[in-house]
Amino acid sequence: MFEEVPRGTAASDETGFVTGCCREPDVKNETEREREHEMIKEVSKSDWKLFRQKIGDWQESYMERLTEKYMKMLSSDEPASIKFWKLDEWIRKDKRKPGVQLELKKSEVGWDLAKLINDKVITFEDISEFSEDMQQWVRQLAKIDMR
Repeated sequence: MFEEVPRGTAASDETGFVTGCCREPDVKNETEREREHEMIKEVSKSDWKLFRQKIGDWQESYMERLTEKYMKMLSSDEPASIKFWKLDEWIRKDKRKPGVQLELKKSEVGWDLAKLINDKVITFEDISEFSEDMQQWVRQLAKIDMR
């Protein structure tokens, strides 16, 4: 796909696009992800219902932990400006995490559970009520770094 070019040099084709400065995309990782995604072709109705029942409580609990972390930092002896900017940075990062907001899609339940586990929002014990297939799938997905 890309031509071999020594380090520090690049070649361009007739369209002017530079080639040789980048590696060929890692197809193996994408293939592995597709294979993992196919392990469960369809999320069961009971797993989907259980996920929708639990996600609100999990997120509320996680945000409570975040709030406690914020309050501890805010009650420290650091200057107000340091606390302000630290809080701003933390909130900007935290609000993107699945423990704070998550788009509910039935097809993504396994991936969402794995992300929640990897972000320490929930534990494997928290998914014990899900089907054995779902639990096995999530255990495998949680091994993949999804950050």
